[in-house]
Amino acid sequence: MSTTIYTTTQQGKRINAICRSEDTRHGFRHLCELQTEDGYTIAAAKVCYLNRTWEVYRFQTVIHAAIEKARLDCDKATNAKRRAALKRQFDRRACPSYYGARRAK
Repeated sequence: MSTTIYTTTQQGKRINAICRSEDTRHGFRHLCELQTEDGYTIAAAKVCYLNRTWEVYRFQTVIHAAIEKARLDCDKATNAKRRAALKRQFDRRACPSYYGARRAK
């Protein structure tokens, strides 16, 4: 089991994506918890794989699944905007060379 922590800041609050990988009977799974800097869990997600994953960076799918489950704001439209921004922030922090090159085009 390996653990990776991705960190970003949104509206002055630090948000951590604590991700880990576990073996299963038929393959493996990725687990992710979104937590605030004081340890409060915002959301959690699990994605199971049989063979391998085709992600741009490790844990990308499970991080996006956890963000989709998160409630970041009471207003529905604001919540959707903050989710999209949070996905972009984690993507750029996890794989800056890929997202930086794509953005420059």
